[in-house]
Amino acid sequence: SGKEPHPGGNLVQNPSFEKNRNEIPESWSIWSPRSELEPRVQVRSDYSRSGQWSLWMSGEGKPACYGKLGQVIK
Repeated sequence: SGKEPHPGGNLVQNPSFEKNRNEIPESWSIWSPRSELEPRVQVRSDYSRSGQWSLWMSGEGKPACYGKLGQVIK
């Protein structure tokens, strides 16, 4: 088939959402069609499991809030 099997390990970079100095998870990016529609994104430890970070997103009451957090898997 021409495809090499994946040697193992996690394809997702930073799956535990370790944050950078901008408070956004390292290797992740926020996308929204317009900045005023962008959800608020936080990395929090108070809602974590296994002592790691968790991702928290909020529309903060904006009815037209639309966006996502993602990354390109290579």
